[in-house]
Amino acid sequence: MYWSMYQETQEPTEDICYDTAHVTEVLSAIEENFFTYFENFVDFNATKNFGRIIGTAIKNFEHDRDDYKEIFSAEAMEEYEDDTNAFKSDVLKNDCPVIRKTLNSKRKELEQFKSSFKRADANELFEKFTNICAFGREYFKSYDSATYESAKTFYDLGMEFLDEDECSLSSVVGVGIKSRILYKLYPMIFPNESQNSIWSLYFLSGQEAFDCDYGSEFLMIDDKDFVTRQNYSYPYRLFAYYAFEIYKLLEREATKINLPLEKSYRYVVVDSFLSSVADKHEEDIKTFKRNIANEGYGYGWS
Repeated sequence: MYWSMYQETQEPTEDICYDTAHVTEVLSAIEENFFTYFENFVDFNATKNFGRIIGTAIKNFEHDRDDYKEIFSAEAMEEYEDDTNAFKSDVLKNDCPVIRKTLNSKRKELEQFKSSFKRADANELFEKFTNICAFGREYFKSYDSATYESAKTFYDLGMEFLDEDECSLSSVVGVGIKSRILYKLYPMIFPNESQNSIWSLYFLSGQEAFDCDYGSEFLMIDDKDFVTRQNYSYPYRLFAYYAFEIYKLLEREATKINLPLEKSYRYVVVDSFLSSVADKHEEDIKTFKRNIANEGYGYGWS
């Protein structure tokens, strides 16, 4: 459990979370709890429902995908370089679905993003998105499905660069936005680290701390509103590996019913499953988000 007031001086995740033994322990818990959530995901009938659910997820995924492809193509990014103010105030603000929806949202917790986006330097914003997109293109160029699937650790997936300052801008370009963009461009490579995804890892892992000093690595306390939230700074390199392993569990279940999963939509399948986990715990998440200042010192589970 982390306090957001320390985000500038404290890593969002403890060192232990990168240890092989820790990752193995978390994965074991996820696998142990997986089937219960899978049964809920397919409404207790995989043969009848699994393929239909994935088909719907892919259809929904494709709904606005062309917007991302058009905005963040290499050719388009080269053109934006001549007018970064237009890139920020027109392209990102009005055309990029994830940013447009965030700016138009009435949710209180997004007010900081809105004000930070307004103040952000256009050249710096452009630089961050250029780095993110360039990384995605280069990764895709060298992508080989067999090599990718042979990964044994998060290091093997090679996502570290996305956690670096070159791809981040405080309160503006966080893991949610950059992962959403790459997920829309290359869903076979980059999972979508959404709010639901991190909440889901918390529940899938059995709500355990796994020897972390500050409690679950998947949660944090927002010091401004004094509510418990998902760890919105959770390192992408770790999240990507857990999503990678969860896909294997889903693929295992698909094999049992002779359902071929399209590798080109690998993380659409994972995203759909993780969303169902979060939906199952909707009331629990609401409880976590209550203002803990009015309930004494607690984290929502006491």
